[in-house]
Amino acid sequence: PQPGGVLNVPVTNDPTTWDMTISRSTPNSPGAAMAYDPLLTWKTGPDVDYNQGVLIPKLAERWEASKDARSYTFHLRNGVKFADAPPLNGRELTSADVKWSYEYASRTGAFRDKNLPPAEFDFMFEGLDRIETPDRYTAVVHFKVPFAPFPNYTGADWNLIMQGGRGRGARRRGASAAPGAGDDLL
Repeated sequence: PQPGGVLNVPVTNDPTTWDMTISRSTPNSPGAAMAYDPLLTWKTGPDVDYNQGVLIPKLAERWEASKDARSYTFHLRNGVKFADAPPLNGRELTSADVKWSYEYASRTGAFRDKNLPPAEFDFMFEGLDRIETPDRYTAVVHFKVPFAPFPNYTGADWNLIMQGGRGRGARRRGASAAPGAGDDLL
C-alpha cells in the first residue's frame, strides 16, 4: 500500500457539528474521529485478543504517569501537521493545541467562566487542576487527586485534539471541512 490518495466513503448524513464536546453521536463521532486524533489510541488487529486493551501512542510519541497518578506527561510527535486547508494551512500541532482541547472539553482554564454547556464527556477530566505546556511538544496534565483512568480516557474516539487558537471557530460555524491533525481531511 502507498500513503496518499482519495478514499470516498458513503455516509447517510453529514455531521451536524465538529465539536465533540456537545455531540458525540452518529454521524458526528465517526466523522470527527476520521479528521482528528487523540493523544493515545487502542491497539487493534489480528494479534490483539478481543478482551485485551493496549494503549499505544497516536499524536503523542510517549507518555508518563507520576507515581501518585496525579500528573500525566505527554510528549508529542514532532512534525504532526493539521490538514493543509484553511484556516490552519498545515500548521504544526503543538502542546498549546492539547491544552486548548482539554481545557475546552473540561470547561476549565480560559473556558471556566464562559457559560458553556457541560461537555458530554467532562467526567474524563474529573478533578483537573491545570495543564502546563513547558515546551512546544510537551503537555503535562495535573489533577487535584489521583485519577488513574486518565490515560485510558485519552484514547477515546471522542476525546480528540482539536486546533487551538487561530481557526478554532471553524468547527462551530458548520464548516464543510474539519482541518484536523488526523489521517483524513473531511
